[in-house]
Amino acid sequence: ADRGNRHWNRAIRAATRADELFTVNEDRQKALRAQGITTFITHRMDGITRGTSAAVLAAGRSANEDIIAPAASAHFSFRKGTSPDDYPGSLMGAIALLRQTLFDAEWYAENGRLAEVDADLRALAGQLSLPLVFEANDRNDVPRIARITQEHRLTPIVKGAGDEYARLGDVLASGPPLIVPLNLPDAYDVEDPFAALEVSLAKLKHWELAPTNAARIAEAGGTFCFTLHGLKEPGTMWEALRHMVRCGLDSTVAIAALTTVPAKLFHLDDRLGALRPGLLANLIISSHHLLDARNTVHETWVAGRRF
Repeated sequence: ADRGNRHWNRAIRAATRADELFTVNEDRQKALRAQGITTFITHRMDGITRGTSAAVLAAGRSANEDIIAPAASAHFSFRKGTSPDDYPGSLMGAIALLRQTLFDAEWYAENGRLAEVDADLRALAGQLSLPLVFEANDRNDVPRIARITQEHRLTPIVKGAGDEYARLGDVLASGPPLIVPLNLPDAYDVEDPFAALEVSLAKLKHWELAPTNAARIAEAGGTFCFTLHGLKEPGTMWEALRHMVRCGLDSTVAIAALTTVPAKLFHLDDRLGALRPGLLANLIISSHHLLDARNTVHETWVAGRRF
């Protein structure tokens, strides 16, 4: 509900806090644990500025016990989401609104708070020191995000669309670490020659090359971690990851992109991502190497709790 001293544009939702909205979904967490997932980042994917995420242990306890970082990161996109406002109605408008809002948040932090009270600008001004995750709709958004963040001297993390391979030089020249989806495109049904005519060459090439995306980023020296977002079922993550490894991704890099890299990107590496004294006891016990097709996850331990 839009109440109180909110921003004039309802696509600006910086005051949204995932830790205040989160509820435990035991079935969902059980599905994550079955794949060895012990911790996840969650946020409300709505608006151009989306507020903060929370880092949550998949231990199935209360939100008070399992949220280990109530403000893990701040999130942004070029999509206005459920906002009923007419503006912005284009990509150009979304970029303009985001740039202006960042300027306004800087102004608000300096002395604007003396002129007016705005919950979203106040929240945004306090979020710019967090890991900043910008969602790219496609590879062409990555240089746009880089230009916006350079203008405001910010360091972004870009959640990619899985097609960075098609403009890899420009994507990596922009500099930000990437969040790469494990969600790979399904094969198209081209048995019927008439139906096949409806499948463009671009779609076929993306189906062919998307599994090589992570390997190409790694080979070019880029930094990335993985996201399960977009997968219909968490159980398909290992199959997708094995496919990426068959397409050239080093297995050590693949495992790091699920463990040490995301922990470092979200400033949680003092608690998560590795096995060493002082960190949470998040463990996986499996029958084989995690990328072996025969592997079964026997046990998942979350903060010392055995499942």
